[in-house]
Amino acid sequence: MTFSAFEPHSAHAVTEADAEPLVVPNAFVHQFQPEKLDIALRLYVSVPDVPPPDEGFPVLYAFDADISFIALADMARNVTMSARRVKRAPPLVVGIGYAAPEDHLKRRIYDLTPPTDIGKLPKRPNGLPWPKTGGGDAFLDVLIDEIKPFIAARYPVDDRAETLAGHSLGGLLVLHALLTRADAFDRYVASSPSLWFGDRETSDKLIAFQEQTARSVSRKIPLRLTVGRLEETPTGWRAQKGKALENRKVWLKNNRMVGNTKDLAEALAKINGAIQVSFDIYSGLGHAAANYPAFYQALEFAVGPDAFRAVGEEGKSR
Repeated sequence: MTFSAFEPHSAHAVTEADAEPLVVPNAFVHQFQPEKLDIALRLYVSVPDVPPPDEGFPVLYAFDADISFIALADMARNVTMSARRVKRAPPLVVGIGYAAPEDHLKRRIYDLTPPTDIGKLPKRPNGLPWPKTGGGDAFLDVLIDEIKPFIAARYPVDDRAETLAGHSLGGLLVLHALLTRADAFDRYVASSPSLWFGDRETSDKLIAFQEQTARSVSRKIPLRLTVGRLEETPTGWRAQKGKALENRKVWLKNNRMVGNTKDLAEALAKINGAIQVSFDIYSGLGHAAANYPAFYQALEFAVGPDAFRAVGEEGKSR
């Protein structure tokens, strides 16, 4: 996969005479127009540089590829080396993004959220009204019914080792997928999930799901939950000034990113239901930064959920 030189925003122009396009090894891009979606997508694929096992590679599907794929592809190369040392199959990565870069911010709030009553959403810190939400079910249908078959027809993937990962609203949609389509993936990774969305109704539904499946557990569903320690406090140069800072503090306090994720992990662990949860809090990291260790560990989780201890096992998650 090749990235061409960007259009400069200053007098210091970058030209092809003194710079070369950036090439991401063993990576490919597919322009993809779903039948069930009114917008074109872009699928980013990173393939391990080793021969595929007979059953195919485990595969990690990840949202928000427009801003995370290059990092994911680089991490995947490192995880491939670790997996090879212990004779495990490394993960193939499929990042889901938008064909038009500007659509990432325009559409993600709609495509990555489950249906909810708009009255249950908190006031946004910028004071703007909420854009349209609730397109998550349609987006998941496209992923399961169209993207997965598209990938399976072109790459050697193991359909018994499929992991779905997302951060923030993407993490919320991962949890919604577990609730509504538990058999669609084998493992789930929710990094800093936006559990505040819809007044924490996704958390309530997950706990109810865990209680219901405790009566008859047919299989365990590995779930990885993570969050950054600083996600409830604006710190350092990232903190805004004046009224904007006060609005941000209220937003972070009410959303309880750390508290909600921790509460959910502990509640699920107390019930011997279908979900087997592992959980970590990343010290010193805020919301955006927590994405990176979470996705590295998602790649390890895709190789095998036994990379992490479940909550309650020896008192730690790892």
